[in-house]
Amino acid sequence: MKFMILMSADPSWDHLSEVEQARIIGEHERFEVDLRAAGGFVSSGRFGPGPGAAVRQGRDGGKSIVATPEPGEGMIGGFYVIDVADMNQALEWASRCRFIAGTNTVYRFWEE
Repeated sequence: MKFMILMSADPSWDHLSEVEQARIIGEHERFEVDLRAAGGFVSSGRFGPGPGAAVRQGRDGGKSIVATPEPGEGMIGGFYVIDVADMNQALEWASRCRFIAGTNTVYRFWEE
């Protein structure tokens, strides 16, 4: 089953030292190596600094676009797409890739 782990952005990132940022990036790299070794890695990505995202509203073809707020609570920093047996395993992996304050949210892909 495929799942997406969405990692919230942490506004404190910009205030961390280069050494601390490098440590956290290293943790993500080790996490990805472990995930690949377990056969669960599908893809990953990191989102740029905000606002960087927009929401298109309406089904009628209108062009209403609402920019997202500045970086802070609720902003997404990156993601992993994983392929594991079930939600419990997805949650276990999600708990292993939180290296800074914030939350990870896990969504299951719809597969027929």
